[in-house]
Amino acid sequence: RWRPSGGSKSLLQRRALSSQPDYEEFLRPHAKRREASPIRALTPLLKIPGMISLGGGLPNPELFPFKSLDFELEDAKLSLTPTELKDALQYSNTPGLPSLLDFMTELQAREHKKEKTSEWSICVQTGSQEGIAKAVDMLIGPEDTVLVDDPTYAG
Repeated sequence: RWRPSGGSKSLLQRRALSSQPDYEEFLRPHAKRREASPIRALTPLLKIPGMISLGGGLPNPELFPFKSLDFELEDAKLSLTPTELKDALQYSNTPGLPSLLDFMTELQAREHKKEKTSEWSICVQTGSQEGIAKAVDMLIGPEDTVLVDDPTYAG
């Protein structure tokens, strides 16, 4: 059961006084304890020329069977360069491919007429179910009550 914390000021008063939202109070204890994977933290080192990693299970991109990839839409065409294709088929940094994140950030800024600042960022998921599951896991605990429609999709 959710109860506002933080003294005598209401949640709305605290939000109004803060220039940067603080969502920490909404996170479940197990979500606050999460730490980055030390193995994933080493991923940027793989970009060093000549680096050979025996730890990450990264396949040799020269052995990928694809040489090019093109998508043709009704009003546009997308072609990946050989380098982009190798990057897309390989494991990448946990947040995602930097070029994809940059594109998605610019798209959101343009479509929502929102200036790019450090107050927001992009989180790419493999599907809506994964994103919802991660948000629920981060914000709702076993003792919390959740209201849903009846009937509901329980997936």
